[in-house]
Amino acid sequence: MRTVLRMLGWLGISVCLLAPRLVFAHETTAPVLKQKVDAVYPRAALAAGAEGTVVLELFIDAHGNVEHVHVMSSPGSGLDEAAAAAARQFQFKPATIDGAPVASKVIYEQKFAINRTVRGEVTAETEPAPATVVPSAPGYETVVVGRGPLTSASAQVIRDQDFELRPRASPNDILRVAPGLVTAQHQGGGKADQLFLRGFDADHGTDVAVFLDGIPINLPSHAHGQGYADLHFLIPETLATLEVYKGAYYPQFGDFDTAGAVNLVTRRAAGQSFVSATLGSFDSARLLGVAASESERLRSFLAFEAAQTDGPFRHPEHLRRYSLLGKSSYDLSPSTTVGLLATAYATEWIGSGQIPADRIGLDLRDRFDAIDPTEGGSTERETVSLFLSSRPDPRSRFDARLYYTHYKLALWNDFTFFLHDPMDGDEIEQDDARSILGGSLEYELNQRWRGAHFKSILGAQFRRDDAHVDLWDAAARTRLRRHLETGALTFGTDDDERIANLAFYLSEDVLWTRWLRTVAAVRADYFDWDVDDQAQPSGSGVAQRALASPKASVILTPRPTLDLYLNFGTGFHSNDARLAVRGEAGHLVPRAYEWEVGARTRIADRIDAAFAFWYIYLESEIVFEGDSGTFTPSDPTERYGLDLELRARLLSWLYADADAALAHAEFVANGGNGGAVALAPRLTFTGGLTARHPRGWKAALRVRGVGDRPLINPADVPRFGGRPLPEAQGYTILDAFLGYEHPRFEIGVALENLTDAAWREAQFANTSCTQAENRDPSSACYVDPATGMRPRESDLLPRVHFTPGNPFNVMATLRVNL
Repeated sequence: MRTVLRMLGWLGISVCLLAPRLVFAHETTAPVLKQKVDAVYPRAALAAGAEGTVVLELFIDAHGNVEHVHVMSSPGSGLDEAAAAAARQFQFKPATIDGAPVASKVIYEQKFAINRTVRGEVTAETEPAPATVVPSAPGYETVVVGRGPLTSASAQVIRDQDFELRPRASPNDILRVAPGLVTAQHQGGGKADQLFLRGFDADHGTDVAVFLDGIPINLPSHAHGQGYADLHFLIPETLATLEVYKGAYYPQFGDFDTAGAVNLVTRRAAGQSFVSATLGSFDSARLLGVAASESERLRSFLAFEAAQTDGPFRHPEHLRRYSLLGKSSYDLSPSTTVGLLATAYATEWIGSGQIPADRIGLDLRDRFDAIDPTEGGSTERETVSLFLSSRPDPRSRFDARLYYTHYKLALWNDFTFFLHDPMDGDEIEQDDARSILGGSLEYELNQRWRGAHFKSILGAQFRRDDAHVDLWDAAARTRLRRHLETGALTFGTDDDERIANLAFYLSEDVLWTRWLRTVAAVRADYFDWDVDDQAQPSGSGVAQRALASPKASVILTPRPTLDLYLNFGTGFHSNDARLAVRGEAGHLVPRAYEWEVGARTRIADRIDAAFAFWYIYLESEIVFEGDSGTFTPSDPTERYGLDLELRARLLSWLYADADAALAHAEFVANGGNGGAVALAPRLTFTGGLTARHPRGWKAALRVRGVGDRPLINPADVPRFGGRPLPEAQGYTILDAFLGYEHPRFEIGVALENLTDAAWREAQFANTSCTQAENRDPSSACYVDPATGMRPRESDLLPRVHFTPGNPFNVMATLRVNL
């Protein structure tokens, strides 16, 4: 009987109706699910790793209410009670016969699954439930939308529906939904964004580890910055969740996990095929197509994106981006799945660069003008990954992944203009070409002993980068000569690099009682660097380093709606291979020592709130100055701050959220405000209202901002001769989204910067000279034609350079489901 009913529901050719008498009519409609209540994953089932599907038979009266719930099958562990409790609150549009409402029954499947893409947290799978889309006939299958036990108060799992209602000028904008994480673009839409988190200006990824389905994105010893993480190859519609892990408390994350880590999780299945087209301001356009196929054992989808924009600049950006992402998974058995993930990406663009603020109205007509309009670049990235997931028995799990990436970048930068070379200019070309081979293994075992639940995880990871990096002096994107720097901390500009990292980790997660949980973990890493400097043979060499990173957490649950967290961990970011082999870096792998205390609560099933107070000590902030191609060492630093998070369900269809992050960063040797770390964010905030009406309307009103922050490091203070130090200006931006969703189509309009604020997206303190200043005798940049020297060169000071943020703009999207 169950099989017959499911076939009838899926095929949509009939409906089984319960009425005072059995009636068959031509004008028959099926019940439609209007309001769905998410099931709550039982805490004991999560702790035990219990998964499975509960099949329910729902009896619906003529008013659309659920009269009775019958459990047809269940894996146990309390999952049937949780599914039934939620189903009793469902509301249906009743079935009809010749327009008259009648009673009916449907078969409803509630799937409970633990998201195990990255194993730091146990989280319920959060893909959109097909039942939320109006079906044409009874027969539903849904996935629990919920969150498993977290290890820290600042951890977060963000669903696709939370970031699809935000304006997305580029794929990197999806990171904006991560509380406290700020992105900034400063050289065209094809260059990796700057990342700011927990008082770190992480440059392009030095202190924030980024992953896609557990595959590391950061690139060590990159031509433009250590840990360079470019996410522009992503297609946002292929993502299911965004997992945020602040702090270094998770053993599965290693290199670059200083401020935290982000894992972007792709969908298991696309659900349906569709095409969408977007048009917007600045001659922006985007075409997206997704082809999906799903059978009982095989799930596949292929997404292709082509996008372009000129940006708001006087010299058009001419960005062209092409992305391809395909994923396929096959169930070898009910307990074993194998799959393939493949991506391909290519882009090229012209960058407006960073402009000196004091030259607007002089060399520059306005803030969207450029001193050097030939900046920009081109890049490509291809990745293929094979994965396997198996559950030999209900208590154990095994996962394996193997991946290969091919990557290229050519980047033209000009941050000092005509300071060093008054004739040809200071433009440089940075090239990076590499292949990456890596993989991971993880085994999990769940056991019970005397009332306690034990989850043991053993994992191993390996990665090898074979890279070639180049640095050239250039003019209008034409190579002039190899760029050579002098000094103790410089490196060759024609380097072959081989970087290997091998890691093992062990974690023991114990639920002692309903109110006490502990997590103890350790990670061991081994690094091997091998550099062949073809320009300066003295820069060649090899180096090795091994280190262990212990981690520990205590979670108290004095009430079912309140969790208290105490965390400790050590993390690190590696330094460039070229410094490692010379032994000049002081710390080959600077360690970070971190702790955090926090709480998370849920009030009246409507309000979620959390806070976390944290502290980070970092041994050294030796960073790569991609603007000049040199390294700058620093003293140890310390940071502390507070993260605040609030979520509220105001109505069944209206939600509010607010996040704020406060941070203080200083050099330990100096301390106080005088030791403030340049560009370290002090305040970041986001918030807004999100609406999803049952009739298909959806909307969002969002605010985001960054406070003022220091622009100069303490070492530069004497150069100002007592003058006030410049600060990077903060900003507050208001965005909005309005859309309508129908089973056959979807329309949406995104509006960015509603108030048309004149804001600075990225800011730096650079010393620079323009051609006009080189000819002006009143300027410190003035070059004496007779001597070719600058008489007042000692008066040259760093000044504010910035990239302007977008003015008010509009993007409209039409999606058609196939």
